[in-house]
Amino acid sequence: MTLHRDGPAPYTTPSAVVGVLDRMRKGTLPKPPIDTATLTMMGVQESLALRTIASLKLLDLIDEAGNPTKTLTDVGHATSDEYPKLIETWLRTLYAEVFQVIGDPATAEYKQVEDAFRRFNPAGQRKRMVTLFIGLSEYAGLLPEGSALLNATRIAGAPRKRQPRMAKPKPNPAVVKASEGGEGGGSTEQVPIRDPATAPDKNAFIAQLKHETGEAPHPMIAGLFQTLPPTGSVWPQAKRDAWVGAAAAVFGVLYELPSETHEEVSAT
Repeated sequence: MTLHRDGPAPYTTPSAVVGVLDRMRKGTLPKPPIDTATLTMMGVQESLALRTIASLKLLDLIDEAGNPTKTLTDVGHATSDEYPKLIETWLRTLYAEVFQVIGDPATAEYKQVEDAFRRFNPAGQRKRMVTLFIGLSEYAGLLPEGSALLNATRIAGAPRKRQPRMAKPKPNPAVVKASEGGEGGGSTEQVPIRDPATAPDKNAFIAQLKHETGEAPHPMIAGLFQTLPPTGSVWPQAKRDAWVGAAAAVFGVLYELPSETHEEVSAT
């Protein structure tokens, strides 16, 4: 797939794209479809989710239904030796018309790249198109340290060696280590905390639950989650008691207590 002049070009942040590549590489990309709920769960700002979905489609990483394309699947399958060439080939094919204008990105000037995007749409997002192109070029190892494009637009946290390395995502307070036991011992993996107070965005937490379980929490439960203060903040005792009382009332409406007969049978 190649982007063509007078057509659309992607303009999300480099970190959003690298985050998807990184998760596919590690085998931690959520199950399809990849949609706005998936992206917010991964840490992409809600305000950037729609443009990121559109950009992933233009970058030939997901199809119209949100499923990984062969390009993205190959990212997960490539060996460490194959991966740098895979990323470079993908980028040069995708932005072939841009490379025709700027030549070698290692020696290109920022103005050349900006001019190369002048016939892509939407024109009002040209600077973001350029930023994404430079960020992905750096990720692919096409920009040596000290190059004009890096000096003009430094992408914080992007790798600077020839072999691409994924930018590390910011620590997510909604993730903890959990051990899973088995006959052969235990294995450790990252799993989401089911604690809305520690989630960076309560709306994203609820969207995550809906995405993973297929249904949203009951509105009364969601309302309780929304009223929890941030972890570590001051929460007066009176307000704590009021919240606990409200929670007890909600649970009383939504859940049944076990019958005395059931309790007696369970006890025996």
